[in-house]
Amino acid sequence: MENFKIIFIVLQSDDVISALYFNKEESIISTCIFIGVKNNNIKIIKCEDPCYGDYDKEQCILVNNLSQISKNYPSILCFGNTTSPDIGIIGEKNSEWSNWTFPDNYQVSVPLGANDEDCYPYGNLISEV
Repeated sequence: MENFKIIFIVLQSDDVISALYFNKEESIISTCIFIGVKNNNIKIIKCEDPCYGDYDKEQCILVNNLSQISKNYPSILCFGNTTSPDIGIIGEKNSEWSNWTFPDNYQVSVPLGANDEDCYPYGNLISEV
């Protein structure tokens, strides 16, 4: 366990918990989703690198659980960090959790700055439209 560091825990529901962790050996941030917590029949799903970017002790990890915003999105987590302009999304469809990858023209990212330079998030806000 010395190769792993828990960074963030998300309570998705009373039956689903997600843990964001840093794997020192592979040098990436990954997520484990634990399903079946309520009845102690736990299934573990690993989703690699939802945050993109590099791990840095001073970075800020941002996680939004969309079920807290709207009942229309009960199984979607959005991830970001201060070392990458990209936003990662993990979702559940047909009882299967996975990283969601969108075509380039639908990628979720932080807008470019005034001089077309990359910008990095220091917080995030999601509103239902």
